[in-house]
Amino acid sequence: MKVLFIGDSITRGSQGVDWVKLIEDAHPYWTIKNAGANGETLNAITGRLKKQIESDPSFDVVVLQTGTNDILLPLFKHRGFWFQRAYNYQLKSGNQPAAPQQFEILLTNAVDFIRKNTNAQIVLPTVGCINENLLAETNAKLFSYNSIIRNLAKSPACILAEISEKFQQELGKTQTHDYCLENFSNTAIIDLITSSLGFEDNLSQRRKLHLTIDGVHLNRQGAQIYKNVVEQAILLAKEKSLLFI
Repeated sequence: MKVLFIGDSITRGSQGVDWVKLIEDAHPYWTIKNAGANGETLNAITGRLKKQIESDPSFDVVVLQTGTNDILLPLFKHRGFWFQRAYNYQLKSGNQPAAPQQFEILLTNAVDFIRKNTNAQIVLPTVGCINENLLAETNAKLFSYNSIIRNLAKSPACILAEISEKFQQELGKTQTHDYCLENFSNTAIIDLITSSLGFEDNLSQRRKLHLTIDGVHLNRQGAQIYKNVVEQAILLAKEKSLLFI
């Protein structure tokens, strides 16, 4: 089976634990391409998706993970100097954040493009959390985006990977801490280095976090949830494909 994973830094896995690699390790006979890219919004992901499909439409499953930066980037405008610089850089790079209405249009168009140009089943993961404090404003915004993903996943050839509910279940069992990308140097440099050395869980413990290293990117427990939920969705996609052979 040939699987394309495309999305933002959550899929890329260079910041935090790489859940796509966990799936790859568990299924050595699958052909897996990780096309995650740090910092991208749905607008940019869609552009890369089209180029990827045009160059190779032979995927059996496409896992389209998105939404994180469409919510996060607008917050950078109201933070310190370096966050504001990062925001402006992302805009110049084509990473325009989409409000819910535009996000729905872009995601619908992306799904339609995959349908028309491949025979692939499409897996749509919901966004886990943006801040482990489930009462944070970012998670209120998250609800609108996840609702769009859930509704679109009801379409033919789509399968939902319900990450958000799993995160809420786990975080609901414990005392959560209000933390979301609090320091730019940590986000841009230190967390990347720490991840490359395999010390992601140390960051979580120091920041009193449970599923992430910074309120967004995954520690080992969070990555395991992603792996398990998306893996089950891919296996379901495989079964659906066999039904129509």
